[in-house]
This record gives sequence, C-alpha cells and structure tokens, in this order.
Amino acid sequence: MDDPNSALRHHQLELSIAEALDAAGLQARACANLGITQEALGQFEEAIRLQEQSLSLAAAAGDQPARAAAFSSLGRLHHLCGDLSRALSYLQSGLSLSEGLGRREEAARLRHRLGLVHWEAGEAIIAVEHLEKAANLLESLDGISSTLTCGQPNKSELLSETYRMLQKVLISLNRAEEALNWAERSRRNKSNCLDDAAHYSEIIDRQRGVILYYR
Repeated sequence: MDDPNSALRHHQLELSIAEALDAAGLQARACANLGITQEALGQFEEAIRLQEQSLSLAAAAGDQPARAAAFSSLGRLHHLCGDLSRALSYLQSGLSLSEGLGRREEAARLRHRLGLVHWEAGEAIIAVEHLEKAANLLESLDGISSTLTCGQPNKSELLSETYRMLQKVLISLNRAEEALNWAERSRRNKSNCLDDAAHYSEIIDRQRGVILYYR
C-alpha cells in the first residue's frame, strides 16, 4: 500500500483477526507487516517492538521463514538506530537461518548489511569478506527479486551498491588492485544487463511485428 496510514489500519485489522483465531503464525506475520510500516514512517522504536513480538510469535509457531525475516528486520532497525552490536547479532542469526532455508537472495542482502555494519564498526577486513560473498551470491542469482519490503533496493541496485562499497573498503585497506578488479566486474555486469535488455526488447519487437502482420 502506498499510504502508510491505510497500511497501518489494514495490518492492525489483520492482527486482530489473527488474535481472534489464536493463530501465532498469522499474528507473527501481521506484527512483521506493522513493523515494516512503522519503519517506513520513521518510528524505529515502535518498529523494533513489533518485530520483537513477531520474532517471539514466529518461534512459538515454529515458522522459520518468519523468524528469519524478523531477525533481518531487527538487524536492519538496530543498524539504523546505530546499535551496531545488536545489529550484528540479529543479522548473523538471520543469515544462519536464511542459509539453512536456502534463501540465497535474502542471504546476500544480509551479508551486504553485515558488510556495512562491520565497516562502520572499524572491521574492514570482515566487511570485505561479507561484501564479496554478497556480490558472488547476487551475481549467481537469476530472475527478478523476491518480494521487497518498503524502501528495499532491487537485486540489480543492491549488486551495484555492493560493488561500490567493496571498492571503497578495499581502497581504505590499500588493496587497490582488488578494487580495480571489482570495478571491472561492475562494468562487465552493467554491460551484460544492457545486452540482456536489448535482447529481450528485440524479441518483444519481433513478436509485435508478427501480431501486426496477422491482423
């Protein structure tokens, strides 16, 4: 929903129904949605409270994907609030669960943010390790992004940001040659994306031509 206030009303109703049904899994997802909406409104403390509630309910329901999502959201929120130690703890828990569930794109997103947090914590070498793994994962993924929460970059945007951060951190470590290698990979990736776009555009144009011919 584009209107956060409408989204809040919708998800509050969703939570009320889930509570009436005494369904912990549905309550967990409703709390998560409310938390995401509060985050979009800049209400980080309330968002944290709701995501903690979601995490507890997801654990009670045995809903591992919902637990992974709550860990990810809590890690992101604590990072935004500047609490790096809590951010690292939640992000690492989310990463372990996401990898166990085979959610590769989510694992890449978590590694990207872990890289940012370690960088801000002055741990540049660890930041590079996470960012490199994030880039490798994102490069290996096919198709469109999974469902994105409000404000999340899509897969292509995230990969571009990961390349940029890798170069920045590597240069700070005086590893200029590696930074140049990642810059070249970034250039090649953008070129491939443009080639793919041109290829699919050509296919669509040919299909339109066939349709027009038979009219």
